[in-house]
Amino acid sequence: MLISFIFKRIILMTLFVFLLTVISFWMHLRLSDSSLESFLYDYLTFTNNFIHFDFGTSIRSGLPVIEDMKLLFPATIELIVLSFILSFVVGTTLGIFSGLKHHSLFDTIIRTYAQFSSSIPTYWFAFIILIILCVNLKVLPMMGNINLLYDVPTVTGFLTIDAIIHGDITIIIDMVKHFILPIICVSLIPCSEFIGITRIATIQILHKNYILAKLSSGINDIRLIYVHILPNLIPTILPRITTILCNIFSAVIVIEIIFEWPGIGPLLIQSIKTQDYAVIVSTTFTVSLCLLTINILTELINVIFYPSQSNHFNDDKEYYLKDVKSSCKSWFFYQVMDWLQDQTPNELLAEVYLAKTDELYKLYVQHCNTLGVEPEDRDEMLDGREMNEILEQFNYVYSYTRFDPEYIHTNEQAEG
Repeated sequence: MLISFIFKRIILMTLFVFLLTVISFWMHLRLSDSSLESFLYDYLTFTNNFIHFDFGTSIRSGLPVIEDMKLLFPATIELIVLSFILSFVVGTTLGIFSGLKHHSLFDTIIRTYAQFSSSIPTYWFAFIILIILCVNLKVLPMMGNINLLYDVPTVTGFLTIDAIIHGDITIIIDMVKHFILPIICVSLIPCSEFIGITRIATIQILHKNYILAKLSSGINDIRLIYVHILPNLIPTILPRITTILCNIFSAVIVIEIIFEWPGIGPLLIQSIKTQDYAVIVSTTFTVSLCLLTINILTELINVIFYPSQSNHFNDDKEYYLKDVKSSCKSWFFYQVMDWLQDQTPNELLAEVYLAKTDELYKLYVQHCNTLGVEPEDRDEMLDGREMNEILEQFNYVYSYTRFDPEYIHTNEQAEG
């Protein structure tokens, strides 16, 4: 099944790359003197050049487009990656704690912040903090990614890595000051998206049977987050990464122009003004291909490492029956929890029931099989009377009533 999924994604990616090359060639064809007789030959030549990263020559700079991209793309990638990391860390942290404390004052404040930040235009927010922090207070620089007086030797092309390799602490501090405002502006909306995703996912995770069992045993909140919540958030976040990166890239284009960041944004705007279509076509093609590759990779990771969270294999009969059994078992656990809350037994006996849910479920399945109930119909035939019968049978078979202090106290009185 996994090989079939990979094969389908390769075909889908090939189709999208073909459509991208057709759209790019159509834009190139409108500006050239190609005739219909040589259409196929010109398309194959154009596609072959794109595959070999030969995007033509820029009218504005007179250099090959690939050289302009090598010079400016690293700065844009740095801004995208750092903004993504900041929004992921802050948004996930706030979303988890908001989910843990849902319907509290803290949750209300976080949800209000998320709704407010997602409604603010990025360019407006950038101008406001630029005027306040750069023009009025003058605590941060207002343009560029580093002071032009500093000379950082180019090793990798990425300023953050090259500055760290250079090792001058003054240059690193100046670089950090230049990065603060653009990263904050770009991270504004993605952070609110991560808050919404993680908050909803955390609330759903808290209602799962194994989490309820851990909560009943008095697990620490920190351990609950790192051991149980964070790993289960990954399959929820992975499918949304491509969408969030698209939003980040669109915000980066605007922020780079406002803060005069030496990246792809100013290059695209200048190319549109000068009608430098070679730069426009090649940049659009490269960004689309990168986002498409990231989307395929995130789907692959989700399917390989989290197959139970993926819906790609639901056509398989065995997987369907397993999913039905899992959902019935989860539902049965909720019924046990409801019964325990209604009966209000002592905490020790409640922990025994929760720890032995598998044994309880086996007795429940035997009870359903005796009545001839199908697996998908089991959640319609359990009531309080049958729950009492199952628990009484459970207590008799496993003799767990001896752990009940009330039972022990009754027996001691009887023996006395």
